[in-house]
Amino acid sequence: YSWAIYFYPDGKSPEPEDNASYVSLFIALASKGTDVSALFELTLVDQSGNGKHKVHSHFERALEKGPYTLKYRGSMWGYKRFFRRTGLESSDYLKDNSLLVRCRVAVMQTDGFDYLKRSCPSLLTELLEYVARRSEHSVIALGHRKEVFADGCDANGRRVKQRLH
Repeated sequence: YSWAIYFYPDGKSPEPEDNASYVSLFIALASKGTDVSALFELTLVDQSGNGKHKVHSHFERALEKGPYTLKYRGSMWGYKRFFRRTGLESSDYLKDNSLLVRCRVAVMQTDGFDYLKRSCPSLLTELLEYVARRSEHSVIALGHRKEVFADGCDANGRRVKQRLH
């Protein structure tokens, strides 16, 4: 994939007061693609050598929120309020009237798992049978016949109750 970084020194916000107060920074999908799931990190580099970079990262929140999905070319991820404009103009991020922005992108591969969709029903049955043998499970007597059920989750985390015998 190709990416573009968009920096808005006058902000990119529907709120006029934000545009005067903040700079905005975004990364956008520049190549053709649909539903590209990725994690992003935008860093404004401290050019004084002190290493006090301004980092906004999606990587730390990946487990709780998951990757961000860019739907089409031109879709953006970033921050309308990346940094206060007055602080930027007198900071170590600005050197010789230029900024250095680093971007890190990790694209999640989603098309390589089709085989799991096909094999999950058999894997799920095996797993539920194992759970039924190893842990508490429901035994329901219907007339002379007993039916054994095991509770579990499918690959998408949905609750599943399956009859085993």
